[in-house]
This record gives sequence, structure tokens and C-alpha cells, in this order.
Amino acid sequence: MTYAVSNLHGCYSLWCRLLKLIDFGKNDIMFILGDSVDIGDEPMELLSELSYADNIWHVAGKHDRTAFRMLSEYSKLLETHASPDGQFLREMQQWLSDGGKVTFDSFIALDPDAREGILEYLGDLPLFEETKVGGDHFILMNKGITGFVPGTDPDDYPPEAFFGDRPVRTLKGFRSVVGARDDISSFSPETSVFRGEGFIAIDCGAGRGGRLGCVRLDDGREFYV
Repeated sequence: MTYAVSNLHGCYSLWCRLLKLIDFGKNDIMFILGDSVDIGDEPMELLSELSYADNIWHVAGKHDRTAFRMLSEYSKLLETHASPDGQFLREMQQWLSDGGKVTFDSFIALDPDAREGILEYLGDLPLFEETKVGGDHFILMNKGITGFVPGTDPDDYPPEAFFGDRPVRTLKGFRSVVGARDDISSFSPETSVFRGEGFIAIDCGAGRGGRLGCVRLDDGREFYV
């Protein structure tokens, strides 16, 4: 079976409960549509497990990319004993206040080899994935593609197009599955997967007052923890 989940936000315990609920096995496939760090309490436990899985495919989200940039720069400053400039300090403070503090604190608690492994994993995350399930051609992204032009291959867009405002989620030739959604302003324990015109949005607010949602692409069934 093939599953998709998004916005885990460091909720490692919820992740473990979800895997048990769906009886996820070595012959199954899971796509994670970004934003596995920040906000929740266990981002490094989650990333450490994901980095060793060979049947879990992780797409980059804005939180993942920001964490990679901030942690990479911090690590370079440690190695070179250089002083951070004002721009970096401002960006770091903004990230920490947006939920990155738990990610930063748990990262610096790791040993050097583990830090290197986490940075390598985050740095290698793709912008999107494609898969075919039951004759349907899926494209899986964190938000969509801003400035999408029909007929343009997704590989031809710059990274910022996948994280811009007013993203296009309905792409001709694909069934789109995304993480981020704009149909609600806050999450609750009743928040469910959103099905729009030509796309599915999975974020149900894990770590932010909601729950963790998952969709099985084979038949569209939804699961929640």
C-alpha cells in the first residue's frame, strides 16, 4: 500500500501511533510532504528514524528548508569560530520564535556525527515526488507550484516556486497531494484531510492543536491519530 502524510512537526509519538494504526510494513511506501521539524517536542528522534528508512520518501517543506539553512550556518560558525552577522542573527531569532527552538536545542544536543547525518538528510530532500498507484499519476508536494504554467515540467521550476504564495495545486496530468492548506485559519482535534478541486491537502495540525492525518493513495482511505 502507498500512503501520504504531512506536517509531522516533530510529533514522533504520533508518528509511531500512525504506523501502528495502518500496520505499516516493509512492503508499503510512505510519502511525507514536508515540515517534519519545529513546533513538536521530538524532531531529532523523528528525523533520525526517517533518515534510515528505505521505503519512506520525504519531500521538503518550508520548515525543513529553513531548519537546514539555519543549522548549517550555525555548524559552520562553530567550526570556523567566526562571529555571526546581523542578518543571520535576525533570521535565527525569527526561526526560533516560529517553532524552531525545539529543533535547534535538540540538534545541538546531538554528537557531531549525528549532526552531520541530520544535515545531510535535510539537505538532500527533493521538492516533489511522483508515483503511480492504481493507474493514477500522483505528484506530491508541500504546497504546490506558484506561477505554474501548463505544460511546464515540475523539474523546470526554481525551488522558491514550491514555497511561494497562491500556489497552484491542480496540475494537468497529475492527481496532486499536498501538505499545506489554506482553507482554515486554525486546527482542532476534528480537523480532517481537505479535498479540493483536483487535489488533496493533508495537514491536520499535528503539534498545533489538531491531529495527524494520513491518506492511503490506493483507495483514498483516511487515517487519524
